[in-house]
Amino acid sequence: MFGRKVEVIMTFEPEKYVKAKNILEAHQIPYTTKMRNNSESYRHNMVGRFGENTAASTQYQILVDKDKQEEATYFLNSELWHE
Repeated sequence: MFGRKVEVIMTFEPEKYVKAKNILEAHQIPYTTKMRNNSESYRHNMVGRFGENTAASTQYQILVDKDKQEEATYFLNSELWHE
């Protein structure tokens, strides 16, 4: 299954996203990222709506090769979620 990517984390928190990337880098696990802005329109993204948490409108995903999934999950579980 060479080249097949699987998601190891999805978050709306930029701090968790950066920390997860740092963990994978520290353990020399190659990864790719995807970011998706979930705001309804460009204008809402720039201005925001009253009461809307614009920081929570971006979805961050980190993917690794299938053969690195178990290793990546282990380090993320032990270092990211058990702070």
